[in-house]
Amino acid sequence: MSLFDSRFFTTADPKVDRLVFDIPAEWWSRLYEYAWASRFADPRDTALDAACGLGHHFKYFLGKACREAHACDHSPTIRIPELLKQGMRKAFGDPVGDLLEREGYYDAVRFRQADITDLPYEDRMFDKVYCLSVLEELGPEKMRQALGQFARVLKDDGLLVLTFDYPLIKIEDIEAAAAPLGLTFAGNVDPVKPDNAIYSDRWKLWCCRAVLKKREQPRL
Repeated sequence: MSLFDSRFFTTADPKVDRLVFDIPAEWWSRLYEYAWASRFADPRDTALDAACGLGHHFKYFLGKACREAHACDHSPTIRIPELLKQGMRKAFGDPVGDLLEREGYYDAVRFRQADITDLPYEDRMFDKVYCLSVLEELGPEKMRQALGQFARVLKDDGLLVLTFDYPLIKIEDIEAAAAPLGLTFAGNVDPVKPDNAIYSDRWKLWCCRAVLKKREQPRL
């Protein structure tokens, strides 16, 4: 199976329990999402973690894995360094806080407060845009707006790396919203839920992944 396939995560997929720092075991899908999404990072990339979350790991990983890493979130805390640092220490403990400061992870990421339906970035700025387990929190119209913004800020050969919870969002929903925006799947697509799809008993959810790219425009 290809890294670019859009499908359900399964128990046969690789998973990690640490990305910069330990991933809480109760973050049931992140173990798989981070293992997969991190494989797209390239040291030549300018990358965006869209709706990055205050306590999530991925933006810090991108900060050291990519040439230039940006992260945005709707919370105003994201643009106040001391509040962000205090929050990380409160959530994950002083050892994690010390690690992030000592190793320069905060300085490696360019933080901005932003709504993903109205991104404050230039057109064609990013090689990769990541949006992990966020789209299910939006309604259909806001999801379409967010995908439109991702398409706008992606370079013409860039990739959009998504994860989302099923059945709140289906792969078919992504395809229907993305196609009019000039986005198409980068690899094979399998919308069928396999028997070994990862599942949360607590939330009654499965988790999917998708990779999209801009549709090639015909040369005149």
